[in-house]
Amino acid sequence: MSIKSESFDLNGCSFYAEISGSGPYLVLLHGFGWDTRAWDDQFDEFAGGYTVVRYDLRGFGKSVPMNAAPYSHSRDLAAILEHFHIQSAHILGHSMGGYVAIDFALEYPDMTDSLMLADPAIGGFQWSDDLVDASFVIPPKLATTEGIEAGRRAWLEFPPFERAMSNRRLAARIVQMIEKYSGWHWFNPGLATQPETPAIQRLPEIACPTLVVVGGANHPDYLRSGQIIQDGIWNARQVIIPGVEHALPLEAPHIFNESVLDFLKGI
Repeated sequence: MSIKSESFDLNGCSFYAEISGSGPYLVLLHGFGWDTRAWDDQFDEFAGGYTVVRYDLRGFGKSVPMNAAPYSHSRDLAAILEHFHIQSAHILGHSMGGYVAIDFALEYPDMTDSLMLADPAIGGFQWSDDLVDASFVIPPKLATTEGIEAGRRAWLEFPPFERAMSNRRLAARIVQMIEKYSGWHWFNPGLATQPETPAIQRLPEIACPTLVVVGGANHPDYLRSGQIIQDGIWNARQVIIPGVEHALPLEAPHIFNESVLDFLKGI
């Protein structure tokens, strides 16, 4: 299947995106430190029935910010959809990508056909101290004091990646992505604009069909986050995949893909 790749400037950033397939639009949003390659097990399969767009979020992969200015991932997504002349799309986000997807659905409901959230983060959620240290404290501190390689090594030790990192094939894929992460967010903290009211307090406002997929062996915080989202969005449903941690699209691609496609077919 042919893939169109494109680099373009929007909102003070040079973005990299790929698009393939035909049919309704489906956008894929990767997690922190990862890039478009996180969706290699989904991209072609989803493109069999959808026009699939995957892109490197600002500061990740090949998407390079032009300056250190305030930004919004959800506004970036809206601008990218407009760039491709897409009026609305199904939005699938993993981890941080889920955070972005939820904010986008709240800010741009008319552009959101459905939400699919894999091990999602969400604005306003109170994370456990161990995950805060492992994600928001230790990697950026090491990157800024000892260099980017130290920060990358710390991020590869993120506890919810443990099962994937014990698998040689999956570990090689994750390392390839993290090795390309520039650390831009670590060196330019505090630039992401935050909604006045956190998304966790606004979940009942989301009216589009919503699927939450969580790895059953993931850190309890992600199980708790998934349940809060399911409870907060009136028509949300949840799928828990046993024996899987946080690298969900990589660890269990067949079950994950089937869950997503079954959900989309039922809308």
